[in-house]
Amino acid sequence: MKRVCVFGITGFSGRHFERFAASAGFEGAFEFCGFARNLTNAERSGCFTYREADALKQSDVFEFIAEVQPAYVLNLIGAFRADSFESLLAVNVGVSRAIFDAVLKSKAQVDKILLVGSAAEYGADAMNPVREDSMLRPVNIYGLSKVYQTLLAEYYYRNYALQIVMARTFNILGKELSPELSIGSFMRQIDALPDGGVIKVGNISTSRDFLGIDEVSHRYWNILMKGLPGEIYNVCSGVPRTIRSVLDQLIRESGKKLVVETDPSLLKDKDIALIYGDSTKYQDLVR
Repeated sequence: MKRVCVFGITGFSGRHFERFAASAGFEGAFEFCGFARNLTNAERSGCFTYREADALKQSDVFEFIAEVQPAYVLNLIGAFRADSFESLLAVNVGVSRAIFDAVLKSKAQVDKILLVGSAAEYGADAMNPVREDSMLRPVNIYGLSKVYQTLLAEYYYRNYALQIVMARTFNILGKELSPELSIGSFMRQIDALPDGGVIKVGNISTSRDFLGIDEVSHRYWNILMKGLPGEIYNVCSGVPRTIRSVLDQLIRESGKKLVVETDPSLLKDKDIALIYGDSTKYQDLVR
C-alpha cells in the first residue's frame, strides 16, 4: 500500500480531508498518516495514524518523512495572519521548504507533493474568470506569502525535480471555518447571537468564488493523484456570489432573525470588488 502523509491534519482542511478519505473506500490501497503539532482536535476516524510534532522544526519534519517514506505528501498547514510577516512566512513558506528538504535528504521516493495556494495570490486587476497563468498582484501579505510559496515550489521543481503540484484554492464554505475569515466570523456570530441580535460585518457587497469543503477535499485528492508536476490548478466553482448572499443563506439556515450592521473597523483598505476562477484546467484533468 502506498502511504499518504497529510501535514496539518487537525486543522479545518485537515479534518475535512480525513473525513473525505475515511468515506472514500481507500482501504487496501493507501495508508494515511497525519502530522500536527497538537492532536487534541484530531478526527480519529480510524483511517489515519498520527504524529504529534512541530512542522516549524526541520528535524521533526525530516524524522517523519524518513520514517514513513510516503509516496504522496499533502501540505495543509497554513496561516491567514501572524504576529509578523516573518512569522507568516515561517508557516506559509517555511513548512513547505522543510518538507522539500526532508524529502531530498531522506531520499524518500515521493511520487507527488501537493501544496495549497490561494486566490489571494491573484489580487488586484485580475481578468475574470481568473486563469492559472494570470499575473499575480496580491493586495495583502497573506497573498504575498502564498506567492512566495509558489515561487519556492517552482524552484524545487526546476532545480531538484521534486514532483510538486499546486492547488490554488478560492473561498471555502464549511462548518468549523476559521473565524479569521469573514464567513467563519459570520458563522460564529450567528451561533452565539440570540434571535433579534446584531451581526457585525465589513463590506459584504463584494463577490467571491465559493466551493464547499467536501468538494475541495475531493479536488485536492484528484490533483494529488492526477495533477502534472510543476503545474497549478484552480480549485473553484467558477461562479461569483456576493458575500451578502452567503450571509443571508447562513442566517436563513439558522432560523434566526438577525440585524446586519456594518462595523467600520472591519472594512479593508484594499478590497477587490469581484474575483472568481476558471476551473477549466482542473475539469480537463479529471475528464
